[in-house]
Amino acid sequence: IVFGAAGNANTNIGLGGTAESYPAEFPNVVCVGASQQNDDRAYWSANSQSNYGTPVDIVAPGSDIPMMDVWPSGAYTYNSWDGTSFASPGAMGVAALIWSANPSLTNQGVVDILLATTDASRHQDFAVDFPSAGIANAAKGVLAALTTVPANAGVVYPYINFWRPVDSSTMISISGGVGVT
Repeated sequence: IVFGAAGNANTNIGLGGTAESYPAEFPNVVCVGASQQNDDRAYWSANSQSNYGTPVDIVAPGSDIPMMDVWPSGAYTYNSWDGTSFASPGAMGVAALIWSANPSLTNQGVVDILLATTDASRHQDFAVDFPSAGIANAAKGVLAALTTVPANAGVVYPYINFWRPVDSSTMISISGGVGVT
């Protein structure tokens, strides 16, 4: 499965001409846009916002993504970065979790579940900016990928939280041993 960042030029892609964004718009590439903590299209400055439009297949957090910079000297610093290049690995990670929950899925089966289990945005302009996309939801995707749902509560499956809190940074936490109810 190939994922492509939609780009950060505040452009409605998919209109043809110079407004296109490749490789994200090639057929069979999952085109990923970026959201910020309030579920709106990611905005970093007047000319630096997530590209948008119908080619965008899915959106993932792409603002204030925590990173560690490691320097040749061995020193390191913690920073946060922005962009669809940081949203794409998040969407790709959700696809990997879906596939790990059901390794018998085909590439298209993983993509179908990924796109079918997105969340709607809380932000009113999201549907205008991303008419074909929702926000990646790892928990829904993994649960949909399971070949059988346990009849009794308390059966344990790995679980991921892909949070987009309004009042703090985008966070991803993975934990094991969480019961499915």
